[in-house]
Amino acid sequence: MVQQLGSTWLERHLNTMLQHLLDLAAQPRAAPTHVDAVYSRQCITFVFRSLLGKMLGEKQQTAACKELARIINHQMNSIGISVKNPPINEKLHCASSLC
Repeated sequence: MVQQLGSTWLERHLNTMLQHLLDLAAQPRAAPTHVDAVYSRQCITFVFRSLLGKMLGEKQQTAACKELARIINHQMNSIGISVKNPPINEKLHCASSLC
């Protein structure tokens, strides 16, 4: 359906589409078993690739990545997970061991 509406429509409604897809992935009732969760994530990954990778240009893909990061950060903050920068020696250890 989104492909029929076109890339201009997707650009205008990108935030709504991304938020909805991530909400589907995070919904515990959408996947009652582990196998269902794996399949639903694969489907959402396919939709992301189809919409973002094929319908949007490079600038819009960059904007979509930034919006995804913002949405994920907002969701993590809402459940109390904070992402902090590790101390410098942890960064150096990580870089030296290639994580």
